Amino acid sequence: MRAAVMNRARGLLRRGSKFLVRRRMNDAHAKHRAANPSAYDELDHIIADYRANGGLEHPRQHYKLFCLQELLEKRKPKAILELGSGTTTAVFANYVRSHPDATLTVIDESAHWLENARRIAKIEASEQFSLLTATSERTRRDSWVSYEYQWRSDEEFDFIIVDGPTLHKEKTAINGNILDHLGYRPETIVVDGRGTTAMLLDKILTGYRSELSEVIAKHYYPGYRYFSVFTAEDGTE
Repeated sequence: MRAAVMNRARGLLRRGSKFLVRRRMNDAHAKHRAANPSAYDELDHIIADYRANGGLEHPRQHYKLFCLQELLEKRKPKAILELGSGTTTAVFANYVRSHPDATLTVIDESAHWLENARRIAKIEASEQFSLLTATSERTRRDSWVSYEYQWRSDEEFDFIIVDGPTLHKEKTAINGNILDHLGYRPETIVVDGRGTTAMLLDKILTGYRSELSEVIAKHYYPGYRYFSVFTAEDGTE
């Protein structure tokens, strides 16, 4: 009887803690939107289109795209690699169209979702865009996941975002593709929601300034750091 009561009490505390965290997050998002109303107009259209075609919904999606737009305008990359397509593809496409010297390469294991991202992003045939499908594989007892894609020796990206392959809600697998790009020192590496990948890079990267996502610690406030960002120390600030 005592053990049952204790277990029930612990369950109530966990639910109460999750409720408070969610409320802090929602409050932070509401205050941020109120302070930046016009910036969210286009983002609302992107996400509505994505969800209308079966895209998943998560509570940080609008804020995520705002943070990505801000990061792109600050870093001004020339060659972007997106591992995993989605609503972010539309943000990248808008940036590339407004910067004629920039390119975007997107890789996804799902031809369906890659096409959906292309449609939402309004990407037409152009030398600025390359959308590729590649199967994914798991290695090292399923703790690593990567796209089976052979990088060209002349492919160098100055901005890489890691949000794939799909992990089926498993956030503990490490994306191994990013390790293929460390020889030439990309100026900016961004990790979206893959806490284990971000913490590995934080441990192994040298010559980079690390800023881990505050989502990992569930630290929410207006303007919190959504992405984990790694900046080459001699790269763009």
